[in-house]
Amino acid sequence: MSEHDDWLRNKARETNRQQAEARETQQTREENARRSRQLFDSQIADLWGALGRELRRQAAVYNEEIGDANGLYVEIHPDMLDIRANPGNQVVLRLNREQMRVEATWSIYGSAGKDASRPSLPIIVTDDVSFGRPVEDVVGSILRKVLD
Repeated sequence: MSEHDDWLRNKARETNRQQAEARETQQTREENARRSRQLFDSQIADLWGALGRELRRQAAVYNEEIGDANGLYVEIHPDMLDIRANPGNQVVLRLNREQMRVEATWSIYGSAGKDASRPSLPIIVTDDVSFGRPVEDVVGSILRKVLD
């Protein structure tokens, strides 16, 4: 045996250890992804429902105050929320179940014309499924942009 043999054995042990760690890391990632998916699937209906209810509630407050039942219009579907305000501002929120996020399409009319953008509303999956802040705050942010 030579010193090269010892180096090769040590290198092989190190390689085996690194490969084992990589397999464990991959398994952990896959387990976490499965857990996140299960949690998302079991809780998203409640979160989406809360978002729709809060949109309707805040729209009713606004509409009552301005005396126009259609001043702020909210249409609720299983995977889509459509929010419209006069003079033509609109946001459509679409629940992308596959990617576990909410995609938003904004159509805001102003002096420069129509501004359409597609940011997403993040869904945070930890011990529960949330937007990372209270639903009331999320809705308030959405309505401020639609109404301004």
